Amino acid sequence: MTLTFIGKGDKPARVPLPLPARPAIQDAVAGRSSGPLLRTRTGAGMDRRSVHRYVPHTARVAGITRPIGPHALRRTVGTVGLNQGIPLRDIQRLLRHSRPETTLASYDVSGDALERHASHQVAGFLAGWAG
Repeated sequence: MTLTFIGKGDKPARVPLPLPARPAIQDAVAGRSSGPLLRTRTGAGMDRRSVHRYVPHTARVAGITRPIGPHALRRTVGTVGLNQGIPLRDIQRLLRHSRPETTLASYDVSGDALERHASHQVAGFLAGWAG
């Protein structure tokens, strides 16, 4: 099952729909076959302004006290993905970055980025520590 949408820069995107997300997406779709996925209370499609109001409000309701915006959610996905060892190319595609440098510069902010640096693996291999 896939989800097709218009993303940042008015670029169309098609992504697989992960199993854990399916119930929420099906609830949002509510039996429709077209139209906006995310809607306001009036049924109109959410635009940037409404999303920038909705995300902080939802965070406050959830008890999150620090300021949270839509891009914080995106940063979380990128950072967690890289920290979990998902290949850079896969995170780059997920975030729809055209260049891997964008992904690394923006999302590889963990404290252990240097500890995970490929130079350690290469040096270990050359020293005979890894097969």
